[in-house]
This record gives sequence, C-alpha cells and structure tokens, in this order.
Amino acid sequence: MQKKYKLYVYIFVGIAILSILASKPTMGQSTKQQLTKCQKLYPQKTDNDLWGFINKEGNWIIKPIFRAANPFLHDCTTWVQIGNAVILINYKGEIILEPNPDIIKITGRLKIGFFPAMSTNGKYGFIDDKAQWIIKPIFVMIQDFSDNELARVIDEKERVGVIDRNGKLVIPPNFSVIDSFDYNGLAAAVAYDKNKWGFINIEGEWVIPPNFSYIDSFDDNGLARVQDENGLIGLIDMEGKWIVSPSFRYISSFKQNRLAPALDLTDKWGVINMEGEWVIPPNFSAIDSFGDNGLAAAEDDNKKWGFINMEGEWVIPPNYFGTSSFFDNGLARAAAADDNKKWGFKWGFINMEGEWVIPPNFSDIDSFGDNGLAAAEDDNEKWGFINMEGEWVIPPNFSDIHSFEDNGLALAQDDN
Repeated sequence: MQKKYKLYVYIFVGIAILSILASKPTMGQSTKQQLTKCQKLYPQKTDNDLWGFINKEGNWIIKPIFRAANPFLHDCTTWVQIGNAVILINYKGEIILEPNPDIIKITGRLKIGFFPAMSTNGKYGFIDDKAQWIIKPIFVMIQDFSDNELARVIDEKERVGVIDRNGKLVIPPNFSVIDSFDYNGLAAAVAYDKNKWGFINIEGEWVIPPNFSYIDSFDDNGLARVQDENGLIGLIDMEGKWIVSPSFRYISSFKQNRLAPALDLTDKWGVINMEGEWVIPPNFSAIDSFGDNGLAAAEDDNKKWGFINMEGEWVIPPNYFGTSSFFDNGLARAAAADDNKKWGFKWGFINMEGEWVIPPNFSDIDSFGDNGLAAAEDDNEKWGFINMEGEWVIPPNFSDIHSFEDNGLALAQDDN
C-alpha cells in the first residue's frame, strides 16, 4: 500500500544570500509556552509559506517568520532561513550564529561536528557550528560523513571519491559510483572507465574486480548477490568466488533461517538455501520471506494469496487477493473482493488460522501501532483510525493521515 504523503516533509530549500539579517526572531506570546526541551518543538509551515515552531498543543513557540526551517539538532539549535540569509537559532528563537555571506545552503545535519553546505560559487564543502569552512567548497556534490568518518564527494567530471574529516582524498575520484562501506570494510563500486561493478576497500583498491553487471552489498552470511553479463543472478563470497552460479532471475535477501526466495528461469518462485539448492520447489507466482512464525505469504497461479510453511505446504489456503506478512500482534492484512466494485478489493486483518479478526470493510488499511490503532480508509477515500475490533476510534474525516508518533500526535491532511 502506498499513501500520498504531501506537505509534511521538512526540507531545507536552496537559498541565495543577498542581504544580512535585520532583526531577531521573537518568541510566542506566552512565556508559559516556552519549552526548555527542543525535542518538543516541531517545524510548522503556514498558508503563506512561512515556517515557525509549534509545541504538541499546536501553539506557536517561535513565530512563523522563516522561509525554511529544520528540526532541532541534539544541542537544541537549528538552521533556519530568514530573508535571504541562513542563521543558527536556539529553541528560544535567539540567534546563535550570524550568517556567513559565503553560504547559501545547508544541505544536511550535523555529523562529526560538520554541516554539509553550499557556497556562492555553487560548490559544496563542510562548515563547523560557527559557519566557518572546515573543508573548502570545491566539490560538485557531497554526502554526509558516515560512522567511519568518511564522506563521498563528486568532482566536476562527475567522478566519485572519498574524503576524510580533514578534506583529504583517501580514495581518488576514479569511480562512477561508490556505495556505503559495509561491516566487512568493503563497498560496492563502479569503475569510471568501465561500466562494471566490483568491491573496493577503504584505500580504494579493488578487492573484487569490476566484472559484474550489478552487485548488492554483502549479507551477514558473507555472501553477495551479483548479476553476470547475461542478466542472471548468483552468489559470491568475499573473495569474489562463485558460491552459487548465476542461474536465477532474482534472489531475495537471506534471513536468519539462511533461506531466500528465488525466481527461476521460468518466472516461478521457490526458496533456496545458501548453496543454491531448492528447499521449496519453484511452484509459486510469488513468495515473500518467512516470518518468525515460520510462515511466508505466497501467490498461486490464480493470483490468490495465502501462507505456506517451510515445507512449501499451504497452511492458510490462497483465498485472498493480497496479504502482508504477519505483524508482531499475530495479525496480517488481507484483501477480499469488493462486492460493490468489479475490480475492487476490501482490506481487513486475519489471524494465523486464516480467520477474519477484522472483516474486510476498508478500502485501505495500515498496520497497528503500539497504541493499538491503525490508520484506515473508508469507501469515500477518507482516513481515520480504528482499534483492534475494527471500530472507528477517530472517524474518517481526513484526506490523508500518518501513524501516531511517540509524542502522541499524528500528521493529518484536510480537504484543503
């Protein structure tokens, strides 16, 4: 299920510094509303496209005077845009740092004491919390530092390299793509002069030469899924040796049971072990991964879904037009035919015996949260929340709705 998420993503837009800040942001009217914990303040946009910060009751704590705003950082400061300047404020709305006229965009969050930023020359570098350049803006694009204190950068020739926290190139820009480094110290990469994938170490040396059409990161089992020149998928180890020859159209990730759904050359799904042997023969139109309960959702030739065990036997017969995996509460979403629509479905929840716990009365439905509520959509394309008895706790009066967050609030959208 895909819901339309609009208007809720807090972004930092591109900006150009043309003037210096003339006045400081002000606080909300009541000092009682001033919160000492910035985690209880949330960026909010007004109808005139200005941003401020509200508390969980919806009261303005920092008035909406900003062109852009970010959530607060761990030190209770945040970057905001006022006029054409980027400034750093605290949770009271007080200016902590006056703008640096050479900075026109803050592109990320604080990592190892640095912020990714864009200069007036159109290039990217890193600044400190005093808005001073720690790594000069000489790159076409940069990414945040990872836990290994390395950051990927792109030069003017669109070549990818890696720098350390001092801005030193520890991996020269000789690649078209470098993925994140994995637990084994390897990263999938594409050679700049050769459209092939391999694995490099943190010195930029090829540990596994670029001989593959595509590769995934290594799983915890020490194997990586790779694609050969014929478009077939197999498994290699950390030395680049074929453990499972490329003889599948697709292989899913291996789970804790060391099994993975796989697609054979006839477009049928089954389940293989780490030696590439069929544990469950490829007799299904689709298979999901097995859950902790030992069941996997599967689709038969009639496009109906049910659940199988690790022997490939139907435990819950394929009587549904769609299912999810089982959630921790022992329920799974399932779809039945909508008698009022020729091609429509209605969603509800079933238990591990395949019985309807919540009848399929909803056009769409989400999983249950920790509060025992699930977002659901009625026949009029309106969203609300139901309990585990399928009763409306919050009536369906919203055009769109999100799950509740830890603060007890849920983002919702009205008809406007």
